[in-house]
Order: sequence, then C-alpha cells, then structure tokens
Amino acid sequence: LLFLLLLTSCFLQSSASHLMGGEITWQCLPTGEYRFFMKLYRDCNGVSFPTTGISLDVSNKPGLTSIPMTIISQTDISPDCNANSGVPITCAGATGSTAGAVEEFYFQSNPIILNGVPPAAGWIFSYSNCCRNSAITNLPNAGGLGFTLRAIMYSFNLQNANPCFDSSPFFVESPNTIICSGYPFTYNPTAIDPEIDSLVYSWAQPLDDFTGGAWTASNPAPIGFSPGYSFTSPLPGPAQNPNNVAATLNSTTGEVSYTSFTNGVFVTVNKVSAYKCGIVIAEIFRDLQITLKVCNSLSPGVPNLPPTVTKPFIDPVTGNFTLTTDTVYAGEVVNFLMSATDFDYHPLLATNDPSSGGFQRLVFVANGAEFGANYTNPNAGCIIPPCATLSPPPPQPPVLAATAVTFNWQTSCAHLGYTNGCVNFSNEYTFIIKSLDDFCPAPGITTTTVKIVVLAPPQLNSPIIRCTDVLANGDVSLTWTQPIDTVGSFDAYLIYHSTNAAGPFTLIDSIFNLTTTNYLHVGANASNAPQYYQIVTR
Repeated sequence: LLFLLLLTSCFLQSSASHLMGGEITWQCLPTGEYRFFMKLYRDCNGVSFPTTGISLDVSNKPGLTSIPMTIISQTDISPDCNANSGVPITCAGATGSTAGAVEEFYFQSNPIILNGVPPAAGWIFSYSNCCRNSAITNLPNAGGLGFTLRAIMYSFNLQNANPCFDSSPFFVESPNTIICSGYPFTYNPTAIDPEIDSLVYSWAQPLDDFTGGAWTASNPAPIGFSPGYSFTSPLPGPAQNPNNVAATLNSTTGEVSYTSFTNGVFVTVNKVSAYKCGIVIAEIFRDLQITLKVCNSLSPGVPNLPPTVTKPFIDPVTGNFTLTTDTVYAGEVVNFLMSATDFDYHPLLATNDPSSGGFQRLVFVANGAEFGANYTNPNAGCIIPPCATLSPPPPQPPVLAATAVTFNWQTSCAHLGYTNGCVNFSNEYTFIIKSLDDFCPAPGITTTTVKIVVLAPPQLNSPIIRCTDVLANGDVSLTWTQPIDTVGSFDAYLIYHSTNAAGPFTLIDSIFNLTTTNYLHVGANASNAPQYYQIVTR
C-alpha cells in the first residue's frame, strides 16, 4: 500500500507540472555579506506551488550545503491585454487549456558570509524541482523530466570572497512567456551588472533534477533535445517550416531574433557570463518555457501584427531611419524620437465602437542601466551619471493607434571606456525600448535594442606659434594659428613658460576662447634674458 501511495504521488507530481523556469542571482551588500535571490515562474495550469521550506543547494563549498530562502512577492505576470480582443489570460482564470498564465514567485535569503576562494569549477548555487510540462515541444518526453536552476560564482585572482566584492548580473526584463507566431520577433532579457563588468550572452543546456551529492557532468544530467532542435537552436527554424527564420542570439547585447510559423511550447536557457578584467567571475542562467501560438485578429488566418516602430538613427548612405546603433563623442547629446503605430483592430470593437474605430492601444516600456530614476532624473538613478531620460516617462497611459517617446542623454567623459585598476568600463551602452499593443491573448511586441558607443573626442592639434615679439619693456607678445576643431571639443589653450629651453615649464595662463590667437606675457624680461614658451590645446 505504501509503495502504491508513493507511486501515485510521484505520478501526480509528474503529470501536474507547475514550474516553467526561473533564475538565481546574488547581491554584494555594503556589510560584506551576500544576499541571494531566486525567481520561479509557475504555469498556473499546474498545481499550486509551496512558498515555505524553499532553499538553494550549494555545491563545491565545504561546510555549506544549502541556503534557506524566504518568499517576498507573488505576482501574476500573465500578458496584460484588452478583453475586447478576446479572453485575457490570468492565473485567476487558468484552466488546463489556458496556455500562458504565469505566476512569478520571488525569494530572497538572509545576509550570509561566504568565506574562502571558489575552486576552478566555482561555487554552484542551484534549485531543483520536478517536473517539466508534458506539452513541451522541443524536449522528448518532457513530462518525465525535472529541471535545475543554477548560478555559479568563480574565483577572481584567488581573492577571498569574504568580504564580498562582486554582485552577479541580474535580469531586468520580465520574461515573455506567450508570444504570437507568424511575424519576425525580437526580445532581450536585458541583464545589468552593478559593477559594470563585461557581459557575454549565450545559449545553455537545460538540466534535469539534481539528485544531491557532488555536482558532476551527469548530475544534474543535461537534457537532450527533440530532432531538429538543440540548446543552441531551441526555437523553430527552417527544419520545422521553410518560412521560419532560426533564432539568433547577439552575444554582446543579448538580443534574440527569430520568425516562427510553428506553434508549440519551447524551453530555452539564456546564460549571462560576467567578466572582470577578462576573467569570468559569475554566470547566471534563465531557464524558461515559452509558448508560441497563433493570435488571430479580425478573422481566422489574419494574425495580429506588432506595432510598427521607427528606428532611432539615420543611415548616412541611404538617408533613412534604419539604424539602431550610433557612435558619438563624449559631451554630445543623444536625442531621438521613436514613434509607434498599429492600425490593427480589436475584433469586438471593430463594428461597435465608431469613436475609436476599434484600434488597439499602444504603450512604450524601456530598460537599461543608464536610465535615470523614474526615467526623468538625469543626475541620479543610473550607474554612471549623467543619465538618460524618456519623455513621456514609462509607465505611459495607453494611446490609441499611435504613440511616441523622446530619448535624451547628455554624454560626458565619465562614459568613456577605460581601465581603473583591474575593472574594465565599457564605452558601449545598451537601451531596450519596447512598444506593445493590447491585443489578447498576447500583445504584439516590437523590441528595439539601441546601442550607443561613446568615444573620446578627436585630439586637437596644438596651435602653431607664428611670432614671439619682444617689446621695448621686455614683455613678450605671442601669436599663433588656431587649430581646426571639427566637433567642438576645444576647452582651453594652456600657455607654459620657462627661462631654460630644457624646462621645467610652468603654466602661466589659460585662454578659453578658441578664436583668441594672441597673448601678452607681462613682466617676461625678455629684453635681458632668453625666454621660452609652449602652447598646447586641452
């Protein structure tokens, strides 16, 4: 009887799958301790998820095997949409056929000291659970598989992890768990690193249950994919439909782009590796199940299309707004307008709402480490002020059929890439700007990854001294040729003087007007002894 009860319990657990992914991160606190965080995403069609007794497993660290976690929030993150397009998907109304209803559970640990140096394989923090959804398309026999979330902390030049000196990257973009098929789609998980470590994105292998004990190459076991899929190509491609475009992942920005006319449920794992001075110091993973489905608009076979969004920058060759990357000199202002239009209808409003024409409503949302507080403060809220702003700031009220947002960023020398000790600061900044309609069951989404490269202004030539005129009283009149300043980077002429050709030279004055090309050195005594001058630009 006990055996039958255990067997029945195991069967119920595997058939009533409820978890569809998650991620683990950590934060270095001012006290020198660590705080760990975990997000779990629950398929609301499955059984309810316990919120107590949750802990992380710790591998490769003698003396520490687990870290207790406490829930801090529980949120329905199902797609937000307009009921005039159909029945909204929510966890409150989830049934066995309601694909895409998702709940986010957010856990954190108490502050903890981690003493010692991680080994070459790193300290591994993981969470395992059974089971994956039996409806998953790209994993064979998925209902019999579990999953293991993980994050890895590595050694940095054998430095003791106590006190802490590094936080892991973390994802700021909520996952898109249900996506309409039939058109080109782009999304970006948008990872941010508090220490501005260099980030590299890649695909990773999903893992089965961790059975405890030692973490090895086969425990937890990597999960193989169904024919036509792999962990580096987890979404439908031409092998499933000739019209599909296989997913590509930009390793620098994290942007994933694809086109799928194939529907189903697909597991993907995004890995973000953080490098400090070329040394990998942390890896985080987002294991996620996403649903691709047809989202018909006015009639079957007519898909709901995402908003049409203008690109921010002009292609100098064509003169058209087709670029999402721009290069500027430090000190320049980056300012552009992005507009979105969408003239698709809400099916239930198309005939009975003549005042609006039944058009969908649009919003802009954005993420990025260089946005200021509330998207409005240029002086605070980002990693390196001055900060970028948006007007109007998100969250915006939905606007009918067309909307726009203005981006503004005053760059400075603080945004130049440089090395400080053993910390590399990049001069490339990424901003994620999305436009969404309010179609049900899943909004159409257009994601634009804007990359701005900040360069040091080109160095000005020094002025050429044309004349040194010794006056009768010994004063010296200097005259020079103005250098060409193509980008307005001039700050000052610096005038140096010495009584010896070999120096040392002393700064005697600064001139802050580029067009000034002469200077009188009063009291130079050049009628009695040689005097020497240097003029440089700053």
